[in-house]
Amino acid sequence: MNEELQNTLKTLAFSFQPFNPDDQKNFLVRYWSQKHLNLTEILQFINSLLQLIELSLKDKWRKFAGIPLQCRMLADIFQEEVSHYCQTGEMRLPQSLNVLQLYDKFIDKKWKFYYKKLNVDGNTAMIQILLQNQKLQLEQSHMICAMVSYFDYEFISNLNSSEDIVKGNQLFIDQFKSGQDKSGIISHITVDGKALFVHRTFAEYFIALWFSQNYENELTGIKNIYFNLNFEIIQKFLDRMLAQEFDLHTAVINQNLPEIEYLLSEQETGVNDEDEGGRTALHLAIINYFYDKIEINDFITNMLLKHGADINCEDKVLHYKPLRLAEELKVWSLVEKLLESQADNRDLVWIRTNIGKQHLLQIENDDIINMEYHMSDALHDVMHTALMEGYINLIGFILKSGVSVQHCINAYGISTTMLHIAAEFGHLRLVQFIIEHGVDCSTCVDEYKRTPLMLAAECDHIQVAEFLINHAAPVTAKDVYGNSALSLAVLEENHEMVKLLLANMSYNIDEKDVVIYAVGYGDMKAVTFLIENNIINSQNQHGNTALILAACLGKIDIVELLLQNGADVQITGQHKRTVLMHAAERGHLQLVKLLIKHGASVNATDEDGYSALSLARRRYNHFAELLLDLGAHE
Repeated sequence: MNEELQNTLKTLAFSFQPFNPDDQKNFLVRYWSQKHLNLTEILQFINSLLQLIELSLKDKWRKFAGIPLQCRMLADIFQEEVSHYCQTGEMRLPQSLNVLQLYDKFIDKKWKFYYKKLNVDGNTAMIQILLQNQKLQLEQSHMICAMVSYFDYEFISNLNSSEDIVKGNQLFIDQFKSGQDKSGIISHITVDGKALFVHRTFAEYFIALWFSQNYENELTGIKNIYFNLNFEIIQKFLDRMLAQEFDLHTAVINQNLPEIEYLLSEQETGVNDEDEGGRTALHLAIINYFYDKIEINDFITNMLLKHGADINCEDKVLHYKPLRLAEELKVWSLVEKLLESQADNRDLVWIRTNIGKQHLLQIENDDIINMEYHMSDALHDVMHTALMEGYINLIGFILKSGVSVQHCINAYGISTTMLHIAAEFGHLRLVQFIIEHGVDCSTCVDEYKRTPLMLAAECDHIQVAEFLINHAAPVTAKDVYGNSALSLAVLEENHEMVKLLLANMSYNIDEKDVVIYAVGYGDMKAVTFLIENNIINSQNQHGNTALILAACLGKIDIVELLLQNGADVQITGQHKRTVLMHAAERGHLQLVKLLIKHGASVNATDEDGYSALSLARRRYNHFAELLLDLGAHE
């Protein structure tokens, strides 16, 4: 097969392994050197050509010319241009290229070579017409053969044109076997009556060409090939074929930002012009998300919307409006943006259909109350994403479609609620929206008894926490592990959050933790409360006292007041660390001096064997001399 393919394409004897950059140049040099051209000028032309390919196709690693067949295509396509350059010094390369143009040029070369084999003189107008008709017939035959060779029987049989395709394929097979086809694009016929193209991409090219001419009558077939990775090349060819006469559409496909900006600034370019498939540039910008969900696609869609792109234009290929297209590709950020721009939410067919199916399933199982146990994974993922990202319009649509605002969400293996996720990610508008739709944040907990306020406090979302507190969120509630919103905020060192929570708490003997934290954060009323109730050395669930917390935060005035009123300077908290260790580790120089003055043990060690000296040396070497002078041991 290797030898046959080489003979068919008239290539040189190169391996069919991928070409590296040197192989690409060597191949082109050897191919064009057969034309007795100057080597130096050939190399200059090759460098310009490969640079053009790299820039036009965004092919930094030169993968396109790394495919032997495609390198051979370049050699054939630009044969006249390299000859012209060697003869005149004029570089006749286009400003840019795309893959479709290259295949079009190559196929056109093949047709011309075919006519040459037939010894046909195409100089007269009549002959030109005959040749054009012959070309169309050959294209039709190759399109039909490509369909049959590429797709299985079921796919073909579901097409409206299936009978014509099968008959046309057999007719061409008979002609090929009799030697009537000399185009060189089909190498031979397989035993099961299918044409074998010299390369898979040629079959894909002709399939795209067929669909570009028949999409209006083949909606089922079109929908089967679109957004299917198995048919990605066909889709790319088809998109370019339908858009090739439209500059803005082509620039969007190429993700060429400067060109898009320029065209949108030109009055002659309409942002809502439709290509041969009735698609606007916005449709194609959304289709780009199928290949990669990168930021440049967001930038392009935003640019088009800013310039007045029609969000309710239905194309003629898939019969989708932009919102339906974004939903099909699961680009939920764009779905949210389009909903925000007042796109018709009736186009969210997939979501509405999935929710409807779940309701039917529940009715059949007499389980209408427990919808969370039946929701499909795909729909669940949409909801989770929308809640994490704060897509309030999308969540609103989901609720209107029948999902309860009380619906349980499985987030990383934990059963939680919509309000919890919105609070955790700091989406104030969404938190307000969910509460307005009936969630009572005074009783809302997840499976570990955590409240939305706890998550907001832990993640330091001040505005969300304020809103929840103002709507009766329990400030002192604790989860199954004994954590409160306050303890979580302290643990994360969210100081402003701690102050907010403390400002909304009252001090009592049953809430010693609150008082201890309040003292640590400098609340003099809390200090007085500790002293008056003789609980100055009480420890919270983590073993910390008010003195330890005040020392950690560098509150020297509070530390001094506590020491004057009987706070134990030698008491140890978590990991058996003393107050002095905490102060030394955080670099509070004056505090260290004060604690030692009040009798703190300089050489005490924690459960891991660290002393105040060894902890200080991690960050503050200048402490070493002070501690050594005060009696610390190495």
